[in-house]
Amino acid sequence: PDGLFQGVTAFMVFCNFETDTTEVEHDHEKLVDIPHCEGAMCFDMKIKYKPQMNQLEALINSSEACTQGVRFGCIQAPLAAYYPTKYVGVWTNRFGEEEFYFTASNSGVHVCDCGLKNNCSEAGFMCNCDSSTPDLQEDEGTITNMTALPITGFRYGKLESAGQRAFIEIGRLMCKGGKPREPKSLDLNCRDTDQTEFFSSFIFSTFHI
Repeated sequence: PDGLFQGVTAFMVFCNFETDTTEVEHDHEKLVDIPHCEGAMCFDMKIKYKPQMNQLEALINSSEACTQGVRFGCIQAPLAAYYPTKYVGVWTNRFGEEEFYFTASNSGVHVCDCGLKNNCSEAGFMCNCDSSTPDLQEDEGTITNMTALPITGFRYGKLESAGQRAFIEIGRLMCKGGKPREPKSLDLNCRDTDQTEFFSSFIFSTFHI
């Protein structure tokens, strides 16, 4: 994704021709039922991608936009407790730092999609699941902060009561479009020419003289 001779090796992705997006799969794409556990952040799910982080960063840096979906479902299992604010559920960014926003690019602010639209199930809350309503609820959003992506994990706790339930689903990293990039200095050598099929035999011979 960063172009010929830009620094990282190629890697496998899923090309979605219906949406014109590049999708990167990971090992926790299905809905994950969070088990009951005691203690703060007692559930710690780490997400693994087949490409290395420097390859993912190259894709993000060369793309016009990258996003990743988050879906959290609950029954009396909040993402945050209020008065005072205490975060119960967080996702981790590419640096392993905890983030507590669940939509768009709102780093440092606890908010879900319903909070931005001011239509959460209970007034005064920024996420549906933060309310005490004893019904199945859901918060769904799309992270657009390219400096934080990809999502590398999700932590939750504590989930102690038998009546509580929580589940999490993290979508694929999806990138679209491209940004113009200035090529690095092409200091070509024999190794470079051996690794590409884009050079003619004339150029290949010239570099081997």
